[in-house]
Amino acid sequence: MTSLFAVSGEVTAAFKDWWTLGRAQRVQATNAEPSDSESRPVVPRRKLNVKPIGPDFPPPRITAADPYTAEAYQERTSYPCATISFKDISEGALPMVCTDIGSGEQSPLGIDMDEEGIKSEPIAEMVICSFALHLIQSPSELFALLWELSTKARWLIILAPHKKPDVRIPSYPLLDWCEVNGM
Repeated sequence: MTSLFAVSGEVTAAFKDWWTLGRAQRVQATNAEPSDSESRPVVPRRKLNVKPIGPDFPPPRITAADPYTAEAYQERTSYPCATISFKDISEGALPMVCTDIGSGEQSPLGIDMDEEGIKSEPIAEMVICSFALHLIQSPSELFALLWELSTKARWLIILAPHKKPDVRIPSYPLLDWCEVNGM
């Protein structure tokens, strides 16, 4: 997961909590022994919405970038945060250090090789842009950023305080992304 304009790590903290709880639920479900008599608690337990995460789901690796609040991000999460801007990203830059949220180990962002042994760009499974895309005023700058992200990320999640900027599919048909539950 790559968190762009990571602010003080709210998205990373929520993602880590989801993963930790999902792993704990899996362990709890695995260790649960069937009981001969089911007892009902006095107060009904709150139903959890997190599904167990199995061992085949590797610990996520997180990268983050925010040129303004990198220090606050690092204080909250203890993970590195690159100080690259949207302009840097639209020109091909990515955070180059990732953190395994299972172990906390930091490593360089991996670069994959294609079938011919040629280095390919680092690919992020998911990029979350938190409360920041509306700061880009120029449509051409927005397009350049979205185009670059479309070559490096499978999923783009935009968290925004309002409906700006307009990144619906008719506006950007060549990016090969689909809108999921757009609001």
